[in-house]
Amino acid sequence: MNLITNILLFKYYLTNKQELKKKKKINLKTNQYNYIVKFWKYSRFLGLISFKGELIWKY
Repeated sequence: MNLITNILLFKYYLTNKQELKKKKKINLKTNQYNYIVKFWKYSRFLGLISFKGELIWKY
């Protein structure tokens, strides 16, 4: 559970960082691919390849 919570906190950190820069909501159509690529890289780095279908698409 600790790895999953850390990944979710890292994802929310990325979204909050983007929101602070833009000062508005994120447009999912433009930034969805970037978040999938970042999250996929960090999930592969942490060895959570088996979780890829669930964790990426639940947000």
